[in-house]
Amino acid sequence: MTKNELIFTVKAEIEGQAATQDGLKFSHPQEIGAVIATAYEKAILDILGNPQLPGVYDLDYFTKTYTESVKKDSNNRLYIDLPAQPIALPGGKGVKSLIPAGGSNKIVRITENEWLDIQHLESFCCSPWPYCYIDFYNKKIILQGNRTEYNLLSEIVLKIIPKFDAFSATDEINSPAGDYSISQMVLQAMGLRPTDNTNDDLR
Repeated sequence: MTKNELIFTVKAEIEGQAATQDGLKFSHPQEIGAVIATAYEKAILDILGNPQLPGVYDLDYFTKTYTESVKKDSNNRLYIDLPAQPIALPGGKGVKSLIPAGGSNKIVRITENEWLDIQHLESFCCSPWPYCYIDFYNKKIILQGNRTEYNLLSEIVLKIIPKFDAFSATDEINSPAGDYSISQMVLQAMGLRPTDNTNDDLR
């Protein structure tokens, strides 16, 4: 479902709740959107924190794909802009993958401190792939590679598990278990019990 559809699905569910939810009944969609944003990010964190769920929930379903042009800064370093703020997942997993456009080898994610440790090693100089680290402060991803062909990189395709606000109104927000699973996940994170109509036909 799209971001807008999710907001209105959750809003309709809230309005259908018991009278104890009256305080939320007439909330503006923007206000509901802000609550959903918090709940959505909490739900993603809960999924990663549950060791039984990663096999069920492929995190690719929650990613958004961007293609960014490779640029060069004043220090002659290659970089791409960080196009969206990722959810702060453990180990920086909010940025899921980076691949040169038209290529298949993933760029290896490391920390800036790791880069400082390996940059002079022979194994790094001979590496068949570039490394990168994220400069969250300047909203950049710095590409590091000592092979001359890395200077020919023009575009990078990256997958990010973004904050809810990074989705536009018409962006699809997917889930491996379908649309109902997304709204259910968000409602539960909001502390609300989703309505279960699955047995209606049996009554």
